[in-house]
Amino acid sequence: MKMSSTPTEGGGLGAHIKEWMQGSEELSATERAFIRKGEKIYWSEIRHRLPTIGSPFIVIEVQSHDYYIGDDPQQAFEKACQEHPNTEFYFRDRRE
Repeated sequence: MKMSSTPTEGGGLGAHIKEWMQGSEELSATERAFIRKGEKIYWSEIRHRLPTIGSPFIVIEVQSHDYYIGDDPQQAFEKACQEHPNTEFYFRDRRE
């Protein structure tokens, strides 16, 4: 999933997820490329670093490859936004 740290009307992570879910059938080529890059970073650089048990939610800043984990999506997203304001992020639930 692609998320932006730029506030939207209604604000919060819930608004981002709702916005993404409503438009998920019509992803642009740019969005699909962003998701592929996030997945590649997760599988090649991050997954093997994480304990098998622990916080399931990960937010990746795809330009720097920085990642943030949390017990819920909001927690991971807020950590990422503190260091990378006004940035788009790749979101992943490790349980999937």
